[in-house]
Amino acid sequence: MPLSPGVVVGGDFRVLSRLRAGGMGSVWVAEQLSVGRKRALKVMHREIARDARLRERFVQEARIGASIDSDHVVEVVAAGIDEALDLPWLAMELLEGQDLGAILAEQGALGLQEVAEILSPLCHALACAHAAGVVHRDLKPEIVFLARGRRAGGAAFDLKVLDFGIAKVTAEALSTGGGSGLLGTPHFLAPEQAEPNGAATPALDVWALGLLVYEMLAGRCFWRTARGRESSITAILREVLIDPIPPASVRAGEQGVAARLPVGFDAWLERCLEREPARRFPDAGEAYAAFSSLLVGLSPRPADVATHVPPSPSISPQAHTVASGGNTPVATAAAASAASASAASAAEAITVTPLHDDEAFRAGRVGDVVVIHWRRPPTLASAAAMDRAVARAVRELAGRPCTIMPIIDASVRAPDPEARAALARAVERHDAAVAGVAYVVRGEGFQAAVLRGAITSVMILSRPSHTTKVFASIADATAWLEKRRARPLAERPEDLIAGIERFCAG
Repeated sequence: MPLSPGVVVGGDFRVLSRLRAGGMGSVWVAEQLSVGRKRALKVMHREIARDARLRERFVQEARIGASIDSDHVVEVVAAGIDEALDLPWLAMELLEGQDLGAILAEQGALGLQEVAEILSPLCHALACAHAAGVVHRDLKPEIVFLARGRRAGGAAFDLKVLDFGIAKVTAEALSTGGGSGLLGTPHFLAPEQAEPNGAATPALDVWALGLLVYEMLAGRCFWRTARGRESSITAILREVLIDPIPPASVRAGEQGVAARLPVGFDAWLERCLEREPARRFPDAGEAYAAFSSLLVGLSPRPADVATHVPPSPSISPQAHTVASGGNTPVATAAAASAASASAASAAEAITVTPLHDDEAFRAGRVGDVVVIHWRRPPTLASAAAMDRAVARAVRELAGRPCTIMPIIDASVRAPDPEARAALARAVERHDAAVAGVAYVVRGEGFQAAVLRGAITSVMILSRPSHTTKVFASIADATAWLEKRRARPLAERPEDLIAGIERFCAG
């Protein structure tokens, strides 16, 4: 039976409309009848259902995304084989937005800021997957989805990586059915994927990541023989496997886009595209840490700033203003003054225990939150001092869950790779005593994006068992830490927030 609106798949998903078709199958909008929610339903090639071994493996592999501890991996709700329809399927969260492939097709090259903002969550998902022993195997623009941001005042998009776990099974099914076994476009396939028994290590994803970053920056596919997505597989595989691989700047020069690449990019891409997997970056975390160091001190050219990101709803301060005839300017000013005095008094009531104070950073325990306000870029010495300050706070809390809030303003330069590694080691040392680490980057623009990227690389390198996140405000970070701790941080959260603000201003 062909799939069409009204058909129920897996006993719980009623097909509503078709979204798109791809190399692995087709994607539909469906209603999950048991909960009344819309889902994205991916229906795979029937070849999978015809092989008993692949049937079992498909269901297992399709759920592998659940083992990856990253918010940037799409949620798989359910997966199975519909016996009546003879169809393998998986149901995912339904996202609104565009995949990166569609964005690049519409716009071409992205600016440095945009690449940094996309690469940070993408590498977080990949690095967490690699830490869990999962290799994607089919990284390309079409599986990087930029969903609309759902939080007012939050990020403009929420990046999700699709199709973890199912690429290998699909490739085997196509091979069994008489195909090449090369899944989808060859543009991003690593040399070892052309071998029948090539090992799948994180370095496989690193190869594709390098090509993906080049395409985002240059607006062109790296391979000379590429002619859109319908290129000759034989011609591209010759470039991948045999021909000398030129430096990125040389290839970009041939394409007339050399000015779009940052200084140092040649060496970074060269390591990603080593034909011997052992000579590449070992995983996405290491690749990202090296790439983000290229952005330190750089500013985007005016032409680099683009507007492809799906708009997210924002709330202006005026939207919260309620007109009232009784609110004269004098009365409003008096009320504001009284409220400010009340807030200051409440903030002063929050206990502050100093831990460290010098030109590099100020640390203190504000209530039960260890606040680290960076005034200068972290160095090896200041990372060691932070380590000691956190150790002291853990001792003083005497077994109570420790929450940490490092705060850094966008005007502060990002730390160099050595300092990031030292910060990661310090976080890792206190892992057992920490309930959560909420980084706050205050400010907007390119430098804030660079800082968020640098902090994400610290998170990836430390790989703690507790959860870490980056926020744009102290209020959001406080709310998240309270959830992680599973108990209130203060009687009135607003008092704690005001106390942290006062601590940073001191």
